[in-house]
Amino acid sequence: ATVNAVRTNRQFMAGALVGPDGAVHVAWYDQRTGQMAVRYSNSTDLGTTWMPSLRVTDTEWATAYFIGDYIALDVDAQGRVNVGWCDRRTGENEAFFARLPVLGPPRLDRIDASPPEAWTDADTPYSFTTTAYDQYGVVYPASPTWEATGGAVAGGLYTPQRTGDWRVWANQSGVSGSALVHVAPGALARIDVAPPGATITADQTQQYVATGYDAQDNLVPITPAWGVADGSISSAGLFAPRRAGVWLVYANASGVVGNAAVQVFPGALARIDVTPPTATIT
Repeated sequence: ATVNAVRTNRQFMAGALVGPDGAVHVAWYDQRTGQMAVRYSNSTDLGTTWMPSLRVTDTEWATAYFIGDYIALDVDAQGRVNVGWCDRRTGENEAFFARLPVLGPPRLDRIDASPPEAWTDADTPYSFTTTAYDQYGVVYPASPTWEATGGAVAGGLYTPQRTGDWRVWANQSGVSGSALVHVAPGALARIDVAPPGATITADQTQQYVATGYDAQDNLVPITPAWGVADGSISSAGLFAPRRAGVWLVYANASGVVGNAAVQVFPGALARIDVTPPTATIT
């Protein structure tokens, strides 16, 4: 099998080593990006298959065709691979060293949630997906479980509840990936008018306040239009009664109406009418 499937530019001057467990380790200079680096791969089945290569160097440098004669490989007692090489990142040929962790067969290493950040409102579910990777950066099969703050999530479908900034998590085998979701208020669903019941006299006024909510009981800013069955009410919600009785005060916004009842009793005596106002008798 081919150790390195990338043939872009040059790959050359490989070093190879068979470890104590029979795994074959290979490192080489690689120019696939146009810059120079050292990459590594291994095979645990006598070369039948090879893991996707890893870049060993923590940077790349300008191409130089004489770098050094050898790449050194060693596997220590803990199974860690040690790689030594020469590179020109400083402009001079210098020796460098890196120690790779025990890699072994592919295993779940990372879960990416997509999109990493999303915006929705409290009425609108949002669908997230995940892609999992092994320690070599190759896509790995995974079926994570989901959890969320500020709402509920099942199979990646997030159902918001409260407004705010929340996290959606995908978890499997101790590996987690998350995404941030911003939840805005949903559509106006209810208007509460306060006080819900008031008792005043015809001489008094009553201040009302209207508060809007979406279907999840999140606050929705409103500027309602006010109305009343009898008397008058200002654009700021100040009710001035006219006649005694029980009347409804209305707040209207976006086709949604909230109301409150007000009981008006007669005010202080202000006038006495005597009837008939004039009379003629014999």
